[in-house]
Amino acid sequence: MSTTKKYWGSVVALMLLLVLTSTRIRWFMRPVFPFRPNIVLITLDAFRFKTLIQLSSQVSKKPFFPEFIKEGLFFSHCYTTSPQTLPAHASLFTGLSPRTHQVQFEALFRLSEAFTTLPEILQDQGKYETLAITASSLLSKESGLAQGFQIYDEDFSQPPREVFNLFYPNQRRANEVIFQFQQWLKQYSGDKPFFAFLNFFDAHSPSEAPFPFHQENIQPYQAELYFLDQQIQNLMQQMKQTQYFDNTLFVFVSTSGEGLQEHQEYEHGLFLYESTVCGSAFFYAPRWIYPVTIESPISILDIVPTFLDLLNLKAPENLQGKSLSPAFFYQPLASRDLFIETQLPRYAHHWESSDAVVSEIPDLHFWGKYIFRGCDSAGLAREELYDLKLDASETKNLAEQSDFKEIMQQFREKRNFFLQELKPFSKDLQDYTRPLNLIQERDLRIFNLPWVDGNTLPICSEDPWALGKMYYFVCYAKELLRGQKWEQAEQQLQKMLLLDPNHSETLFLLGQLALRKQDFTTALSLFNHPSIHNRVDSNLQQALIFSQQQDWYSAEHCLLALLGRYPEYSEVHKQLAYLYKEIGLSQKAVKHFELFLKFDSLQNPQEIITIRSLLQKLKS
Repeated sequence: MSTTKKYWGSVVALMLLLVLTSTRIRWFMRPVFPFRPNIVLITLDAFRFKTLIQLSSQVSKKPFFPEFIKEGLFFSHCYTTSPQTLPAHASLFTGLSPRTHQVQFEALFRLSEAFTTLPEILQDQGKYETLAITASSLLSKESGLAQGFQIYDEDFSQPPREVFNLFYPNQRRANEVIFQFQQWLKQYSGDKPFFAFLNFFDAHSPSEAPFPFHQENIQPYQAELYFLDQQIQNLMQQMKQTQYFDNTLFVFVSTSGEGLQEHQEYEHGLFLYESTVCGSAFFYAPRWIYPVTIESPISILDIVPTFLDLLNLKAPENLQGKSLSPAFFYQPLASRDLFIETQLPRYAHHWESSDAVVSEIPDLHFWGKYIFRGCDSAGLAREELYDLKLDASETKNLAEQSDFKEIMQQFREKRNFFLQELKPFSKDLQDYTRPLNLIQERDLRIFNLPWVDGNTLPICSEDPWALGKMYYFVCYAKELLRGQKWEQAEQQLQKMLLLDPNHSETLFLLGQLALRKQDFTTALSLFNHPSIHNRVDSNLQQALIFSQQQDWYSAEHCLLALLGRYPEYSEVHKQLAYLYKEIGLSQKAVKHFELFLKFDSLQNPQEIITIRSLLQKLKS
């Protein structure tokens, strides 16, 4: 055979091999699956993947998840739209930013039924069975997230964690969520594909890992991550034992990170630094997805369009995310701008809110983040700029440097574009705010919302960054309170009060400390402060003080006033019942004990047993 024929024969063979290989890859990895797979979407709250990786050298058994991600499509830079649980999940299920869906803060807002959610599309177009099992009361049915789910499991066996009247959301462990999912699978018919949403909340504060994880020589938050990692491994092992494993797409998404005192932020929600807004996303389906890690930044807004693209389902026209399907072909993702915001400073502390833009400017070889923190009293913008390639920890603010003037201007223009484009779906706030009867008592106690009565306080003009740094004292004080270190906690709170004399949470905690010392005069003056006199728990504490002073008239007046605002608030009924029992008005006591049992949403089993016993005695 001539050299020429051998040459062209080799070329043809090589081309045929490339075509066959390409066809095979595209068959396995094309954005339209050959059939409707089951989908398990798992959200990880307050999850820092880098912290989990660092555990490998510190614990007896290496974490599972860092090795697991090598088996699928891993996006190492998945940005949230807001470092708050509910707003981020609303974005995850709608593909819309908080400025559009208007779920800007926990408890006060709800997702309007006007929006079309991912489970609604999967149920209507894809004929999926839909199931949600939440781990936190922040994602209750009242939040509006239940839209499209045939089963929305939010059954919490444990009451909210309460330490020194510091309330945390009802939550259950990941192993409980997994158990409920496995129970559901046992009765699942298999006639239709299923979409299961599982929420893992273990890494969220307070960090109290169960035995034996807290015994490892690691920090409390690390112990929570280690526990959660083991539960993810358990879930995957259990799924491998089922007939559904090979036909299931698993997707893990971190909806927020955790401050861990970086930039002096204990938890998340106040600031927009990488530690709390940059998470990860992982797609795992061994029959279809080849392992690869993508470092290009994506958004949780991209999850909905990606699912719909993969399943060949029609997407709503107003989606603000982009499909990630090119990554399934090893194709690069197009460069894009991302917008992040937090309204927690505004609603929780009456400080200015903040927003940020993450963007790449190719012609200047710059990939970074611009943060806007409102304007000072002179109208000058408070700005930050970070080069995320060279300074991933965001330690050097470049906003004032002359070399970055052009970059700053481009980022300002990008921010203005987002502000113009991301419009609310409706201008009527009633479409987004929860009616009083949908703001659950547990949420009132967790967040102490003064706004539900329309009594909003003016926004503080101080720099939210500086105020947030001050809030470090409050977070540290809360940690000390959990450890019953009363004097040290009071010292930290007094530092915060010097910096912000109207900070509501500080005033309330100082009132609690004064009450503990039986200093009723100081406690009453603090609970009557203009910044907190309308807080639900402030009113309850005032009533408690009046009762301890046997000023029954003032205590009753205070509680009845609260009852006028919140007729179904069980804690008010309970205190009124004890008050009437104390002064011998048995019939009234019985009435309010019964109303307490009717309206109680916190479900403390021991308390219920005690009150039922009291009722029997009062009726006999």
